[in-house]
Amino acid sequence: MAPFGGRRHTLEPGGERDTAENRDFDRLCGQRPDGEQIERLDRQLVRVGQLPAGPTFPLGVSLWKIGGGFWVWLEGEYYQYLQRTLRTRLPETPIVVATVVDGWRPAYLPTRETYGRGIYQEQVAVLAPGCLEAVTDSVAEKISAWL
Repeated sequence: MAPFGGRRHTLEPGGERDTAENRDFDRLCGQRPDGEQIERLDRQLVRVGQLPAGPTFPLGVSLWKIGGGFWVWLEGEYYQYLQRTLRTRLPETPIVVATVVDGWRPAYLPTRETYGRGIYQEQVAVLAPGCLEAVTDSVAEKISAWL
């Protein structure tokens, strides 16, 4: 047994991880996951377990206008695409972007082109390709409307 994230996990028969699902995983993959893979799977189960029912995700975004500038606070972790695109579309507007505000439920929001490469950020993302671009468009529209 080895500690991960304050909990103890075991892969021994009869242990808390000895489930039919894990045995199917073993049968399909031919091996048991190591400690790092178990931790990643645990985090993914938490993220997926927090998803609301239905095809949409209520993403937390706060937009504050202070003087002539804007503060954008977003839940989750965004690629630089969001900041670069906002600043390109609104070059005369000071914009401060803060991410991972009030949680990380959506995990990463990679660019549409990033999906299909098999990188970690894509693997743990719970939102579909194009969501980053949709959020960026929505924030840019709201800032433009306030100018």
